[in-house]
Amino acid sequence: MDWLTKQKTYVLVIILLVVVNITTLILLWTGFPGPPPMDKNGHPDTNNFLKNELGLDQQQQEKFNLLRQTLFDSMDSLNKQLWAKKLEIQEQAFKVNPDTQKVNRLLQEIAGYQIQNEKLMFYHFTGLRNILSAEQLVKFNKILNGPNKNAPRPGGKHNHNSPPPGEIPPPRR
Repeated sequence: MDWLTKQKTYVLVIILLVVVNITTLILLWTGFPGPPPMDKNGHPDTNNFLKNELGLDQQQQEKFNLLRQTLFDSMDSLNKQLWAKKLEIQEQAFKVNPDTQKVNRLLQEIAGYQIQNEKLMFYHFTGLRNILSAEQLVKFNKILNGPNKNAPRPGGKHNHNSPPPGEIPPPRR
């Protein structure tokens, strides 16, 4: 290739790369909603975020806030009980002779609390489905699942040597 042909090729490659970069940036900025804005306490302001992203009207927003407050109040109570049981298990773990029957009973109680939490979440989303329109549900699912629902999350490495659910792993030596 002569010098002039090389220069034309370089210019075309640079122009192509600039177009690809600009297109990628535009797609990233407009492709999916970003994180919610922060409220005055530094916590994510999900109420306003969802109101804006889903286009909730005043009636929908009131129903959503009531549904959400009910969920948080119920889950708060269950989570306090759940942590109390986990602390009891931790106490047993540090005893010289732990009571394994008590640990198994506590594990069953914890499982019951987690089942109740999952039920509360299910009923919350069912109630939310009744509040939102079909278009809003599509947007909400997009927000909830993100752009790649099945993509591995950071730090989400799986330990394939972990025991099956419900079993206590053997102590390390």
